Amino acid sequence: MGCVTVPKSIRLWNFWVRFRLEPSTKLGRPGGVPVFGGSMQKNLFLAGFDGSTGYNKHRQWFDHVVATGHDRTVEQDYRQLSQIGIKSVRDTVRWPLVDLGYGRYDFSTVDAFVRAAEDYRICVIWDLFHYGFPKNLNLLSPSFVCRFADYCHAVAHHLRSRVDGSLWFTPINEPSFMAYAGGEVGLF
Repeated sequence: MGCVTVPKSIRLWNFWVRFRLEPSTKLGRPGGVPVFGGSMQKNLFLAGFDGSTGYNKHRQWFDHVVATGHDRTVEQDYRQLSQIGIKSVRDTVRWPLVDLGYGRYDFSTVDAFVRAAEDYRICVIWDLFHYGFPKNLNLLSPSFVCRFADYCHAVAHHLRSRVDGSLWFTPINEPSFMAYAGGEVGLF
């Protein structure tokens, strides 16, 4: 993906603009009329699921998506939200599970969420970095930004091929906490 040829901040900005402002025209819908994924303005309430996933400071694995059972009940969870009129949700793409390294990605942990969102017409804000990152990556290394940008790009391409309408992202969960935890307290 040529990370060294384009400044990282520009790559992330271009990635957000391109995938936020260019809705799909899948299934021949003129102008990318969304099937799901649509507008945040139509939603008064937003649901969210804890997506913390990764390794703690003792290098022990944790996955709150599995711990809460949301990975097994996403269909039911989205159906119940839809039944009470909540059509927007924040959910997580678990970076440590998706990024296999060397430009290889496995989106099998994401696709059930995409299908459930489509079935119940839920607009998802995809959280891309909810504390966890691949085990073989150093949060403070220069390669971190490039790897993160490549991962974001891959996620956006994967979702664009499956989601009609706008894509919404939270690139980094709680960036001020990440700075505090990594800088002041040294948790990473």
